[in-house]
Amino acid sequence: MADVGRPTELTEELTLQIRKLVLESVEYTQIQQILNISPNTWDSWFYRDFQGFRANLSQWKNERIVKKAEKKVESLISAEDERVALQASTFALETLGKEVYSKRSELTGKNGEAIKVEGVEITVRK
Repeated sequence: MADVGRPTELTEELTLQIRKLVLESVEYTQIQQILNISPNTWDSWFYRDFQGFRANLSQWKNERIVKKAEKKVESLISAEDERVALQASTFALETLGKEVYSKRSELTGKNGEAIKVEGVEITVRK
């Protein structure tokens, strides 16, 4: 059965243009003007999460924030204040290098035994 309704204007090319502008911190209203997208169409795509539009916007915003944070951590690691550099380095190691440098907290009873809480035994699987 054929799809009913008007064909979408949300092409892959337009999606990539929107992503680029979101990553450049351009406001949504400005993106609409730059790419000639009506506010009603934008709102409809967002509300219906058309072709993952809302999810994509959220993901791109998070990607933008992570990129900015990475740049900040890079500059802080090289800071002249050794305390700041140490904190930034520690943060980077514990998050980006967590496979090797993460702090682990393991909850067990005395000598690695199961924990008992008010008469209930919690089994710790190894």
